[in-house]
Amino acid sequence: MIFSMKLNLNNLNKLLLHTFKDEAELLKNLSKLHSNFTSERGKISEYRESIALISAYTMFYLPTNIIKFKWMMYFLQHTINDVAKLENDMADCDFIDLGTGPATYVLAYLDYFSKFQTKNNKIYAIDCSDLMLKQANLCVQSLFPIFKEKVSFGKWKAHELQKIVSSERKKWLFVGHSLDEIGQESVLNYVEKINPKVITFLTPGTSSSFKELMIIGHELRRKRYTMIYPCHFSCLSPPNDHCPLLKQTQEERWCHQVIKGDFSEDVTRLSQLASIDRRYLPFIAHIYVCDSDYETNANANANTIDNKMRGRVVKFIGESKADIQLDVCILKEQKQLVRVQILKRDIRDNLKRVRSILLGDTLTFEIKKVISNDFYRIGVFL
Repeated sequence: MIFSMKLNLNNLNKLLLHTFKDEAELLKNLSKLHSNFTSERGKISEYRESIALISAYTMFYLPTNIIKFKWMMYFLQHTINDVAKLENDMADCDFIDLGTGPATYVLAYLDYFSKFQTKNNKIYAIDCSDLMLKQANLCVQSLFPIFKEKVSFGKWKAHELQKIVSSERKKWLFVGHSLDEIGQESVLNYVEKINPKVITFLTPGTSSSFKELMIIGHELRRKRYTMIYPCHFSCLSPPNDHCPLLKQTQEERWCHQVIKGDFSEDVTRLSQLASIDRRYLPFIAHIYVCDSDYETNANANANTIDNKMRGRVVKFIGESKADIQLDVCILKEQKQLVRVQILKRDIRDNLKRVRSILLGDTLTFEIKKVISNDFYRIGVFL
């Protein structure tokens, strides 16, 4: 499996469209890519027409992004009661990866759902770049040759759209890091034409992505879609559509997830040489289902259970000699953004575990003291 074997550079080097003459050439192309993704975002789409940049992207970003899919599915366990039913329903759908790149999330899907691949569903890898589709095809054929007949590669053209729409199967529309290049309007247009059962966004963990996803989500909820992750509440349905993080003006707080990168040694080394830190990976995962009948996990979404509360960590405020403070979005019908204080004397045996809490993690706690309206001293359950 991809996740257990941790894709290494030797495996990937054999699949590239371009052969780098040495490590210096690879690093030069990675530097240009990183610049386009960060400081020069106006050039973000240029890499799709360069064999060297596509190969550099495949070499570095494919193995470091692919693990996000597994973690997204893992996080669902804190939201949906019958995850097995949800996964079976997802596996029944035709999977449509819009903006597939080098097939990063097609590979992740094939790996995670390999136990369901006796089903007759189809997988569509869609991209605007012929070169990128060629690279994606090479990756799928080499890493998952037994499933290559299930995957169709194509540009977003009328005949490709008709092929997908004409299928009687339910559909799962997946939009990854290409959201910035596709745009809100186009995504909603694709939703209208395909009418998917499931819609997933797995984007960079930036404040701009969060705001864009909330705008898209508002429109989706008007079309009978229910968000099942990271939230699953009526307060996120029109006309209320309430998210406390949208009401604040501070740019440093938005809802996203962070995971620790765990890669092969050569990928870690390449990250260090390129000065691109992938030790912690921020991302935003939003999952919607049309006419959802999935029950929420009571242990995850109830306001109080046996005097316990649950919330999602959205920001680390700081650590002092006496305490650790976090901002937490309490998981209840009327969502509330609060600051919590954890006294170190209360967690002497678990200090390391509390320090390892990441943004997006679900925190189970009890209120020990109300310091102010939105500031609680808490005890945590680990």
